[in-house]
Amino acid sequence: MTKQENPASLWDDSMRIGLDWFDEERKELLTILEHLDVNQLQTISSELFLAKFHIYEAAVRGLFEHEESLFSKYDVPDTIKKRHETEHHRIIKMLNTVYLDSRNKRNQTAIDVYQMIRADMKQHISNFGQELRNHVSPQAYR
Repeated sequence: MTKQENPASLWDDSMRIGLDWFDEERKELLTILEHLDVNQLQTISSELFLAKFHIYEAAVRGLFEHEESLFSKYDVPDTIKKRHETEHHRIIKMLNTVYLDSRNKRNQTAIDVYQMIRADMKQHISNFGQELRNHVSPQAYR
């Protein structure tokens, strides 16, 4: 990521599901991700990367808890629930691996990790938004 890149570049309004508080939380998560602000020389074991990574990881876990609470509230079908819970587990496992690699001083560049996380989270938020919007939007505007 370069310094000139727009922090909101991961978010676009097509990702909205119709619950303002939840849409804002998702947008903020992508903004936090943009602010990992890694450079070509930084590794995942750097203290700066780790400090920002912990903030991001906590935000991801919070978002996933909120997503899963919406499954029941809006009667999301079991097939969608299971697919998303599986995706949550996969992403959390990936974040845990990044953390363990960083603590073990693995010499991986932070930019490579950032790009992997960025792609996964943008896809997750976009796909989840499309599926959940069908169940929330009619009820969100009552």
